[in-house]
Amino acid sequence: MNSETNTAPAHISNEPESTAAPHWAAYFLSRVWPYIVAISAVVVSTALSNALDIWLSVGSLTLIYLTGVLIVAMRLGLGPSLLCGVLSYAAYSYSFSLPLHTFHLASSQDWLDLGAFMVAAMITGTLASQVRSQLSVIQETARQNHQLYDFTRGIASAINREKLAELVCQHVSATLNCNTIMLFANSADHLESSASSALSKADAQAAKHCFTNRDIIRAESGWSFVPLAGSKQTLGVLGIKLSTPRATLSQNLTYLLLAMRDQAVIALERINLAAHMEQAQLLKETERLREALLSSVSHDLRTPLASIIGAATTLRDLGSELRDSQRHDLLDTVIDESSRLNRFVQNLLDMTRIGYGALKPRAAWVDLREIVGPAIRSLSNAYPEHRVTLDISDALPQVWTDAVLLERVFFNLLDNAAKYAPASKPITLTIRAEARQAPGQAIITIEDHGPGIPPAQREQVFDMFHRVQRGDTSPAGTGMGLAICRGLMLALGGNIVVQAGATTGTRMILTLPLTAAESV
Repeated sequence: MNSETNTAPAHISNEPESTAAPHWAAYFLSRVWPYIVAISAVVVSTALSNALDIWLSVGSLTLIYLTGVLIVAMRLGLGPSLLCGVLSYAAYSYSFSLPLHTFHLASSQDWLDLGAFMVAAMITGTLASQVRSQLSVIQETARQNHQLYDFTRGIASAINREKLAELVCQHVSATLNCNTIMLFANSADHLESSASSALSKADAQAAKHCFTNRDIIRAESGWSFVPLAGSKQTLGVLGIKLSTPRATLSQNLTYLLLAMRDQAVIALERINLAAHMEQAQLLKETERLREALLSSVSHDLRTPLASIIGAATTLRDLGSELRDSQRHDLLDTVIDESSRLNRFVQNLLDMTRIGYGALKPRAAWVDLREIVGPAIRSLSNAYPEHRVTLDISDALPQVWTDAVLLERVFFNLLDNAAKYAPASKPITLTIRAEARQAPGQAIITIEDHGPGIPPAQREQVFDMFHRVQRGDTSPAGTGMGLAICRGLMLALGGNIVVQAGATTGTRMILTLPLTAAESV
């Protein structure tokens, strides 16, 4: 699933069905066990009292039984503590109160002792029950807060709706022990019908009713649907189905579900906003490129065509009246402008191939000297007044690269230097393969004496259609040359960066791997 708003698939998470109701014997033991412990406490208290009878007075032995009653009350609650109080008094009366081995309450003191046991049991049991209940609520709240924190942290990493749906369904299913489904709205603000194919027809209708009316709906099949209500519109539906057919969520779990729903809505709105911003940025960038391309085409395509048409028309209409030198000049104009037009079309094709990843270098072992020569000859034809000074290392090994693409890089860089550098100063091209400076790489440097590139724009010049603004004195160009050079160098396994020249101008530094393994 992508992050666009016109897709609306669903994600379902299934938790294993809970086991059947506990066996009647285990259930019975869980209810009776506290009373068994209370009886055991009385037995322990009686045994301990018999052991300490020779050292303690009979009245002090009641404290042993009362301690047992308090412990039972704190740990097991009111019911077991009352039973423990009654049995403790009975055991004390039978074993230590005169007359021995009877349960007869002969005096008011006996009644007071029994009352003391019962009051202690009731007060302590009630307070302990309240404390345990509050502690249980606090622990449950802490557990739910921890689950909500984990849920919020988990969905924060979601970058599209598919990942968000997966995370939401996993967390909700694990927290509530239920099946979970998440349905999204389509671009027409309707619940996508194909997304609810995992549901029955009646459940799908219930989900749509929940989406339309923004109400919590419970279907007869056990599915409950909660609307993903955003600030402006309903973004989808979250459905849960508990493992027990007629089970319902407690109030705390319902609040937890709604809290997770709210966090999911916030995350979904964030994803939708990011998608809209990305789309708007893409449209803005597309419009900018379109305008730049139209401007480039309107100027750089029409100008050589106009020159060619003008020269050809003059030759056709006035050819017999022109001197040989004039005809040669017009033919040179046709050839030069045709070459310029050919370079422009080639740049457009290279830009398209690089943009779509269709550029596949055909590498072979080549000598860089053989590539530099044709590039310099092409530059001499286009700019006969410019000179290029070569400085190539004698120990330069062959490189594994595509000679055609690398020659195009050399020419584009030399052409760019010739446009801005004065013809009175040469362009310097240096090639080195020094192990200390760049192990396993050839370093090609092209340096001119032009106006240079401002530091803030030395990376931007490699963006498509970007040109350094120099006022009306700026030479004609498309802004594609350096961008194509970097794209070609990256395709060849190398790179290109720009630096300031030694004194003035610009220095282009190319790095190219020497071995075949690094260029693959």
